[in-house]
Amino acid sequence: MNLLKKHWGILLCAVIFLAALTLMLIKTLDLSKQYKESVADLDSQRQWFATLNNDGWRVTKAANGELENVLIAEQNRDLAVGHYNSLKKELYQRFSFEPQIPPNATRAAEELDRRLSQLTDTALVTYKMDFGDEIGGKLAEINSSDQELSTEDFKPIFRQLMIYEMMVQHLGRAGVKVVNALDFPRSLTPEEDGDHTITPVVIDFEGDSKTVQTLLNNLTNDRHMLFIIRNISFDAVSAEQPAMEFTQVALLRRQMLDAKKAEMLNGRSGVTDGFSRSDRNDTSTRANRRSSRKNDSAMDAKSTRGSSRKSRKKDDSGVGSTRLGRGASGYGLDGGIAGLLNIDENLLHYEDPKRQDNLVFRTPRTLSVELTLDLIEMNPPEEESESTEGETPSEE
Repeated sequence: MNLLKKHWGILLCAVIFLAALTLMLIKTLDLSKQYKESVADLDSQRQWFATLNNDGWRVTKAANGELENVLIAEQNRDLAVGHYNSLKKELYQRFSFEPQIPPNATRAAEELDRRLSQLTDTALVTYKMDFGDEIGGKLAEINSSDQELSTEDFKPIFRQLMIYEMMVQHLGRAGVKVVNALDFPRSLTPEEDGDHTITPVVIDFEGDSKTVQTLLNNLTNDRHMLFIIRNISFDAVSAEQPAMEFTQVALLRRQMLDAKKAEMLNGRSGVTDGFSRSDRNDTSTRANRRSSRKNDSAMDAKSTRGSSRKSRKKDDSGVGSTRLGRGASGYGLDGGIAGLLNIDENLLHYEDPKRQDNLVFRTPRTLSVELTLDLIEMNPPEEESESTEGETPSEE
């Protein structure tokens, strides 16, 4: 204890030194670990660059101080953008239309009236279509109104008139004869969607499946108007009646069999009466023959006997055929008793139409179709629009 009291300062320094040494060892181990991780990361990066060099990738700077891969990537980007702009320009040239508008409002109104009259003649006379609504729809209302319009107001009107004329042509060429409605839900204003506009069109018409398919093919193959089919619904005009193609023969067959069955049931009494009448007639005929043979035997027994045999055979055969005919007439069926006995009872069973017989596309029936289309019109590319805006002040 005295020793500790005398040298407590040295012991304190020793404890502090040990603590500092322990801390330094911990720090050294941490730095060593970090160093190893850094070396491993650097080695992986070196390995990555070595792999690029082995694969032929050029990662060294060119003479102008830029990486060659960066230059190639920029060239590819410019090439892709150029193709994209070229495609947009081609789509704009193909799927955009500018209506021809007269120079003043008066001539525009006259042109609108003339083209609506021509459209009416095309629909009713040329294609012989039956329109449920007024031909032209909103355009006809504008034409009949007294509202004064400017030349700029006629631009969307003539645009929709072009679309209306094209739709009438497609309907007529497809063979549609009944058009219940041809409507534009957004009226004269199309919907803007980025680099194009959307004009919804709703058509309600009637026709068979072949007519509908022809119309859809013509719309999707139009070279100057891009139509997208959004929705189509079918409803059979006479859905409550059986399918004509599958049940007409069956119905006729049922009527024929029912008639034969009724004749069978009602002809039994006639059959009995026919047999009784034929028996009475046969009895009287045989009595007359016997009396005639007795009278003839007095003149020439031998010749008369031979002739009477021949006559009897001939008459018996005739009587037999007459009897069979009477039996057949009593039944009211062709073929007589043999035909009656050979009738297949299975033919008297009638099978009702199945659900598949009423499918719209499996029968040549009239369909009521509601077709919703989106007409896509491409906007001019940005370069053309900017150049047009830049040329406008200079022209003024």
